[in-house]
Amino acid sequence: MPSKKFPPKALALINNQDDPLIPRACAESLYQKLLPLYEKHPANLLLKLCPTNKPTHDDQTEAFDAGCQWLEDHLLNRQPG
Repeated sequence: MPSKKFPPKALALINNQDDPLIPRACAESLYQKLLPLYEKHPANLLLKLCPTNKPTHDDQTEAFDAGCQWLEDHLLNRQPG
């Protein structure tokens, strides 16, 4: 089980649907295990599975855009403390 000290820190799990290095089932399993820990702050946890034309671990435009947006939303206006 993941550390209970980590939540509610923002966490984005961005993965390709058919990623041969990080299987979809692993990303989904981790997300499901983390969900109860983010119960009070669900907006701080994201699972984004990006479609691809073939199995690949290569960065996809959709994944890159989702990651940039996540960083802007969760870090850009972050207050210290």
